[in-house]
Amino acid sequence: MKISFACFFLFVVLGVSAQTDSLVHISGTNFSMKPPKGFVQADRFTGFQQNSTGASIMVIELPGPYESIVVGLTPEGFKTQNMIMKSSEDLTFNGSPAKWLIATQSLNGIDFFKQMLVFKGGEKTILVNGIYPSQHKTKLDSVVKTAMLTTAYQNASNTITDEKTLFTIDVSGTAFKPTQAMSTSIIYTVDSENKATAPKFICSNSVSRVASENRKSYAVNRIMSLPRGDENVIKDTTEITIDGMSGYEIVAYGKDAEGNKQLVYEVIVYNIQGDYYMMIGMASEDFDAYLEQFKTIATTFKLKVD
Repeated sequence: MKISFACFFLFVVLGVSAQTDSLVHISGTNFSMKPPKGFVQADRFTGFQQNSTGASIMVIELPGPYESIVVGLTPEGFKTQNMIMKSSEDLTFNGSPAKWLIATQSLNGIDFFKQMLVFKGGEKTILVNGIYPSQHKTKLDSVVKTAMLTTAYQNASNTITDEKTLFTIDVSGTAFKPTQAMSTSIIYTVDSENKATAPKFICSNSVSRVASENRKSYAVNRIMSLPRGDENVIKDTTEITIDGMSGYEIVAYGKDAEGNKQLVYEVIVYNIQGDYYMMIGMASEDFDAYLEQFKTIATTFKLKVD
């Protein structure tokens, strides 16, 4: 999945100038990193955060081959995510093909600077995001980059956990099973190998807020900014309420990674503060049957109770 490239999200001393001495396992992933001093494990995404500056370093394991994901990492692709690409560099990281990208983005009136490391991790693609307000760029550029470049594979349990998710959904009675935890998301698929074209359902926490007047357009823009989203043709947009939160359900058809017709289903609901929760379903076969399953799963969405 294209990075729903969002992943926009924050300890104590601004003058950080060194990393910790040893690798720290990133909960919910198969990776470790030497985070900068003053960064702590995040509680809402897979990575580290510095609360005093709003800086974060995220590690996301994306389903799908590196080659099919990096083709979307273009200035045009970034624009669909309201980001401006400043540079893109090919490199080798831990013996694998990789890209180093720099971008900027404005969110809720704050300008952010982003360093991105994207590299091949077997059948998956690994995204490491270093994100911080541009006002702290001078102090954080070097230490964040150094930390990102210490990212190392660490064989972890294959157990799917949802410790960073704020929701529950019920896939019983459908063909879907949880196959991967990805940052603040859980991926459900009918294929345990999680192949790029296998039917899948993805449910994600909110990672930012959306103003009330922009919520419909935001939902439309998100479905059009998925992989190959420029080929998505929206067939139906419906207002929907799930677990007391209102939002939009969108049904579209586009193309999968092999050029076949693909059903794309999206639900985004918003709480009163503007936090959003997103569900995406994709299938390249049995469209009516999978659409029914996607709708059934979506209606089971519930926020966890503290």
